[in-house]
Amino acid sequence: MREISGQTDLRTSRRALILFLVNAAFYLSFPLRDGPSLSPDSQSYIGMDPSREPLYPLFLLVFRTLFGGTGTVHGQPAALFAAVIVQALFTAAVVTYAVLTLDRAIPARALSPFLRLLLLCLCLWMPELLNRFAAKRGATYSESILTEALGLPLFLLFLVLLFRWFRDTRARYLFGAGIVFFLCISLRKQLLFTGILFVFLSFVIDLLSRRKFRRFATVLAVTAAAFLLSVLFDCTFQSAVHGKFTQHTGNAMGIDCVLLYTAKQEDRLYFTDDPETQALFDDIYAEMTARGVRYDDVPAGTDWFEAATHFADSYDVIGYEIMNPLVEEQIRRTDPQIRGIDYALAVDLVETKLRNGLLHQDLSRLAVVWIRNIRKGFVNSILRAGALLNMAAAALYAVYIALLVLLLLRRDRSGAALFGFIVLAAITVNVVVVGAVIFPQTRYMIYGMGPFYAALLRMACQVFRVAAGYPVCTGAASGRHK
Repeated sequence: MREISGQTDLRTSRRALILFLVNAAFYLSFPLRDGPSLSPDSQSYIGMDPSREPLYPLFLLVFRTLFGGTGTVHGQPAALFAAVIVQALFTAAVVTYAVLTLDRAIPARALSPFLRLLLLCLCLWMPELLNRFAAKRGATYSESILTEALGLPLFLLFLVLLFRWFRDTRARYLFGAGIVFFLCISLRKQLLFTGILFVFLSFVIDLLSRRKFRRFATVLAVTAAAFLLSVLFDCTFQSAVHGKFTQHTGNAMGIDCVLLYTAKQEDRLYFTDDPETQALFDDIYAEMTARGVRYDDVPAGTDWFEAATHFADSYDVIGYEIMNPLVEEQIRRTDPQIRGIDYALAVDLVETKLRNGLLHQDLSRLAVVWIRNIRKGFVNSILRAGALLNMAAAALYAVYIALLVLLLLRRDRSGAALFGFIVLAAITVNVVVVGAVIFPQTRYMIYGMGPFYAALLRMACQVFRVAAGYPVCTGAASGRHK
């Protein structure tokens, strides 16, 4: 028995090594060819802007400290090149772990082992392939100086740990998920939805399994602790870098853009007690009217997709071209010399006043925008919104849900239905949250793309397995890890 076990372990180790090398070759091929890819947001991470969460600026600081000014690679600092190489290797390692976990924990004989592993890798490569080739942006996420470079693999790791926790209920997976949640929200504010997902899934699964919410209480405690630690980490970082013990700034800007888009001119009355903010609102609204970037500027009879596109096109114009310059102008009138973190906090104060007033507006228009965003967000989560792809996405979701329901009705215990449910819940929570506070561009939606296709493949394999009459694996026979 020991000899058989040793041979099995050796085969597993070889498979893991080969799979990692395949993934590393894929992810490294892009930065080795192109070097680091910079975008307009990259400098804010490199320069440790106070509006940024601490994890990614610190990640880049490590490489600047190690490499300093030691030359350039592909025309960019060597420190940035080293950072994207590490990003690529980290992503390759997480994808390898995810594929091996899904392959062992959700067994199926519908495909040969080699083909099954390769297809799972291709599923998880989808975000990079879409960004590089379909969207024609000329870069993958893993080679970019953006938080998505770490956010995508961290989110995938989080989903796999959730799957293992809800399947095996072992403490290491719970605390692993808690640590990854801490890293996610220390990386970018959008990934706060991972904590909402964790709590939601725990509540639903405990409710359905009649566990009297014992796991739910534990998950709630771990999630709350991770969130509080992230706040402390954020404040400590801002104190060390900018001299103020405060959280990162800019948290009100996103929702302000949404609320301004749906506002009416009479909403100025919500600022009657604050003449300065009321005057600011008047200036912003007049400029929005002139630029045609209001809810009321959508022509009557426009379909939901075009209306959602109008909002997406208006969002950055409202925030970066109208609101921010006018807010800066107001602050400079009061204190022309204000700089750094003090200026960022002053902007926060003004934008918070705008938000608090505009939250009293008629929210029916906001609800319409939200629903349009949700519809577009579901498409962008697995494809890219467009006339034909909207229908293709609807068909893919229909197949996905049909497979999930079929497995649930058959009381699937292989894990395929569980992983499928977790991924669908993750996409839904992300779409609902992002749709309420920003617009669902692919960059924000793409987290669920690879897992969606991986879950779709595994559910299809499991349905085929049952239809073909293969033995159903349950319990210890399902390939659970010890």
